[in-house]
Amino acid sequence: MGMENAELYWAIGLFLLAILLIFFEVLLPTGGMLGVAGAICAMFAIYELFMISTTAGMLGILAAAVCAPLILFLALKIFPHTLMGRLLILSKPASNAEKDAIAGRPQVGDRGEAITPLHTVGICLIGGHKVTCMALAGGIDAGKQIEVVNASGMNIKVKVVEGA
Repeated sequence: MGMENAELYWAIGLFLLAILLIFFEVLLPTGGMLGVAGAICAMFAIYELFMISTTAGMLGILAAAVCAPLILFLALKIFPHTLMGRLLILSKPASNAEKDAIAGRPQVGDRGEAITPLHTVGICLIGGHKVTCMALAGGIDAGKQIEVVNASGMNIKVKVVEGA
């Protein structure tokens, strides 16, 4: 009876070690070494359980089949919050407005000056960039101060700034 207890303790210890190794494999950059070591520990634990009885071995296989996905799920859930996860995972994508601002495209509310007369379409200087703009209503003479009222894609609609 004492020999079976020793094998059972070995099996339990190896299973716990396998769980820890597989968990840390996801969190640490080991190139798969901890995962392989964890799999080997799990196989030896199942071998020890089969040495006790066939039923114990089958229960060990069932436990490994249930625990492995759970451990990977938990490790991957924690991974983005670790130092390595923050280094490897990209930040959330920028919104369209942020992308446009980064690209130097005019935003609603930006002000500039009409370089050419805008008889529907003309060239404006906004934020140091020459941009093709559409007059919102009527025409806009060259040299007038303008304000962007709509910026959607390549269509930039402007109006004259009153009192400027």
